[in-house]
Amino acid sequence: RRSLTRRVPEECEESCEEEEKTCCGLENGQPFCSRICWG
Repeated sequence: RRSLTRRVPEECEESCEEEEKTCCGLENGQPFCSRICWG
């Protein structure tokens, strides 16, 4: 798993991994998952 430059919560990474996506961070306190994180 490649590490992101910014630190993301492990819960976010784990919930996104279930969808086979990457955690891009939190949006309104909710995990924001995407295949590609922009910027």
